[in-house]
Amino acid sequence: MAIFTSLIAAALSWAQTLTPSTPRAPVVEGGLMLMVVSNLDRSVEFYRDFVGLPAPANAQGRPAAAPPFGPVTAGLADLYDARGAQVRITVMRIPGSDLQLEFLDFRNLDMNAQHPHVQDPGATTIIIKVRDVDVVAARAAQNGVQVLTPGGKPVALNGGTARAIFTKDPTGFFVEIVQSTEAIPANAPAGNVVGASLGITVADTDETARFYRDMFGFDVQTGMWTSDKGFTDAAGLPAAQYRKSTAMITTTNLQMEFYEYRGIDRTPMRASIHDPGVAIMRLAVKDINATLRSVRAGGMPIVNWSGETTIQANWWYFMGRDPNYFFFQVQQPAQIPRPPQ
Repeated sequence: MAIFTSLIAAALSWAQTLTPSTPRAPVVEGGLMLMVVSNLDRSVEFYRDFVGLPAPANAQGRPAAAPPFGPVTAGLADLYDARGAQVRITVMRIPGSDLQLEFLDFRNLDMNAQHPHVQDPGATTIIIKVRDVDVVAARAAQNGVQVLTPGGKPVALNGGTARAIFTKDPTGFFVEIVQSTEAIPANAPAGNVVGASLGITVADTDETARFYRDMFGFDVQTGMWTSDKGFTDAAGLPAAQYRKSTAMITTTNLQMEFYEYRGIDRTPMRASIHDPGVAIMRLAVKDINATLRSVRAGGMPIVNWSGETTIQANWWYFMGRDPNYFFFQVQQPAQIPRPPQ
C-alpha cells in the first residue's frame, strides 16, 4: 500500500510541476519517422509501386540502389540495443509533407516482429493524402497489397467529405490512403500524392495529451467519441467507436493524429526498440543533456542500451517512448558544444 501511495504522489507531483509553456523537451525540428521493417526491399516496393512515393534518391537526385547490409556502428548499437547486428537503411520522402520515412532493416539480431491490430495502443498509421484514391486502390490487387477495407474499394468518411481505403504494408504498419473533397491547394506538388499525416493508436487520450503537452509542448486538441461508420468500416472495425485528437509537430506541417478506440478488444504493444513494426519519430532539441535530465525526471522511459546520450554520425542522441510504445529519437548536432554533465 505504501508503494502504491508513493507512486500516486509522484504522478501528481509531475502533473503539478509542468505547464504547457514549460515543456521538458522543447522541440526545434521534427518530421522524420524511422520504421524498423522486416524487409527493406519489399517496403520500398510497397511505398513506391502502391502508394506512389518517389523512389529513394542519392545525393545527386538519381534513383538510389538498395544499400547492402553493414555492421552497426557503436552509436547505432546503443540506440537500437543492437550490438553485433547488421543493418541497411533507406529514406523515402512524401511530396507535400515534412514527413519522411526512414526504413531500418536489421539482421543477426534477436527480434520479435510486431503485428498489432489497428485498434491496439501503439499501432502506427501513415495517412497519405492523394488526388485520386481510386487510382491507388486499383493497384492493390496488382501489387498483392493487404486491404482492410471490406470489398477493397474506397468508402466515404466524415459525412462524405473524404474517401479512403485502409491497407497494411509488408511489415504490418497501417496505411490510410485518403482523398478529400476539398480543393487541392494551388501550391501542392504535382503527382497523385499531395501530403501526409501520422496516426498513433493510444490507450488513453487524456494520458497521451498530458504526455505530449508536458514533454514536448505540443498543443493537443482532444476530440469527442464518435461512431462514424464510414471510418470504422474503412478500417475494418464496424462495431467500434473512436476518439480522434490532433497536434502539430513544432516547425513542421506534420499533424499527429491520436486515435483511441472502444467497443472492441485491444491489446497494447510491448515492443523493443529494434523489433520490426516499431515506429520512431526523430525530434531535434537545443540541449540534449538538459533534455535527457528533464524527461527522465518527468518519467519518460529511456530505452537505448546505455540509457544515456550516444553519438552517431556527428549527432548526439537518446531514445525514449510515450505511454503507448511509440518511440522518439531525440537529437542535437555534435558540433554544438555539450554542456558539462
